[in-house]
Amino acid sequence: MAMMRATRKFLFLLLICDAAEGSLHAQFVFTGRVVNASQQPIAGANLLINQTLPVGSTNADGRFRFEHSASTFQLSISHVGFVTLVLNVDSLLPALIVLQRNTPLEEEAVVYAFEGNGHSRNLAAAVTVLTKNDLQRLGTGSLVAAVNTVPGVKMDERSPGSYRLSIRGNLLRSTFGVRNVKVYWNGIPFTDASGNTYLNQVSPENLGSMEVLKGPSGSMYGSGTGGVVLLGTGRNATDTGKHVDVKVTGGSYGLFSASAAYEKQGPQATRLSVSHQQADGYRQHTRMRRDVAHFTGSYRLSAKHTVSTNILYSDLFYQTPGGLTAAEQSANPRQARPAAGAFRSAVTQQAAVYLRTIYAGVSSAFTLRERWKWTTGLYGSGTDFKNPTIRNYEKKSEKGIGARSVLQYKHRRFTGTAGAELQQGYFNTDVFGNDAGRQDTLQFNAVIQSRQANIFAQAEVMLPKG
Repeated sequence: MAMMRATRKFLFLLLICDAAEGSLHAQFVFTGRVVNASQQPIAGANLLINQTLPVGSTNADGRFRFEHSASTFQLSISHVGFVTLVLNVDSLLPALIVLQRNTPLEEEAVVYAFEGNGHSRNLAAAVTVLTKNDLQRLGTGSLVAAVNTVPGVKMDERSPGSYRLSIRGNLLRSTFGVRNVKVYWNGIPFTDASGNTYLNQVSPENLGSMEVLKGPSGSMYGSGTGGVVLLGTGRNATDTGKHVDVKVTGGSYGLFSASAAYEKQGPQATRLSVSHQQADGYRQHTRMRRDVAHFTGSYRLSAKHTVSTNILYSDLFYQTPGGLTAAEQSANPRQARPAAGAFRSAVTQQAAVYLRTIYAGVSSAFTLRERWKWTTGLYGSGTDFKNPTIRNYEKKSEKGIGARSVLQYKHRRFTGTAGAELQQGYFNTDVFGNDAGRQDTLQFNAVIQSRQANIFAQAEVMLPKG
């Protein structure tokens, strides 16, 4: 009898312990649906408990289901392009959860083309904007990968460091270079008076944005019938922070790059950066090296007056291996162009480009009255160019100056813009024979002065919606 009583007590204790253990491990089930402001489901939204524990994501219909041991916790719901939503959960979740679009991300694509300042969707022109993240997402060593994401635009590197830019096929008959396209940097001409642009002197590290205007929509910028590229240096006047940024990158075929930058943001913003890049290249005779120093400043002198500066020094060297025939490419795709007929090989002639450039620009933006704004920019540039090829040895000394002034009037839905641009270039070109990479007898000399002027006007009226 005593034995039976003891057994009953023991079983009773086991039942109590089992119930207690079950209560300790009880799981609460939570369900819901995530949609956008238009009530469309958001698939792939990530769910995170207390900022540390991932519990899944939404399905194609925006629905989710998960279990958790506690009924009170913090739930974060995030998705690219939407503002992360944080909910303090107490036993229940809303059946329908709405995520809002991250409008600041959309507003990053601000267009400054046509002397405007608005969203690309409000322009009746083919304009594409690449932000700083877009330019650096696919690597900071070259602009090629980022630019090639733009429909209708193609950028090539015939050898490392040598760019070829085509907008809507305007360079079908040009083997190299940036031709028939005008480039501006912070609203000041970067293309010289002869139409030449040394875009390979600039790396993604130096840029905050790039706008591409395709076709005749760029006529406001002069004889850029193929299109216009507007480069910008990103700033944030509302941030007063300071920071130092250091980057080091390595890769295949001897790729190495390093950069350091100091930036002070705010009303008196400055940025100083230095960078070095080198690579051996995939093919024989494709070594390159680029050293860049870049300074930008934006100074708010008063509530109505801002002065900006942009100074670039670049020292670029790259070898040019030359083209191969189909038979040569099949035999050894990595070889440089061999000797053929009367011409020596690219290696023997030490075919390469030596390019040094200094570019300095300053601009002033002045609000005359509430409705008037006057912007004027000046620049000066100097380039030392040497190019031994398989045929000859070319040396060029190029100097240029220029100015661009724009007066703008805004009143309600009307915006009127008028301005002028003037560029002057001085070019001294010598062509020698090439004796294994050394200049030989003078073959040709030219001293050229080039002047380009452009006067423009534009009127814009925003029609009411509806």
